[in-house]
Amino acid sequence: MARGARRFGLALLAVALAGPVDAQTLGGGGDLEIPFLRIAAALIVGILIAIGAALLLKRHLGAGIKLPSLFSLQATGRASRQIKVQETHRLSPHADLCRFSVSSREYLVIVSAHGTEVLNVSEGDDSGKAQPPAAARQ
Repeated sequence: MARGARRFGLALLAVALAGPVDAQTLGGGGDLEIPFLRIAAALIVGILIAIGAALLLKRHLGAGIKLPSLFSLQATGRASRQIKVQETHRLSPHADLCRFSVSSREYLVIVSAHGTEVLNVSEGDDSGKAQPPAAARQ
């Protein structure tokens, strides 16, 4: 009986010590309070700023102010472009055949996933027709 009383005493002690633990909440923090009013106010302010910026840009662009294009050399008053793409043909989903001219030279280039290769270079004249290079004419 002494063993049974001892086990009962230990079990009673374990339950008594675990009591305060059960009374605590996880993390010890309060309720989750989401500030819905602040979130809605920030959303409305952000939308108003975006609308105001769009109207301001529309007003200034409609008044004749031209923003210089990043890709056009003519918009900044410089010389026209030197490279002119004349033709582009899709040979496969991964390869294109391109013909372009730079100054008075014409290039035939194949562009693929494995790289770029120049197939032909020819000298052009003022009439717009390509002439083979001097080395090929001899």
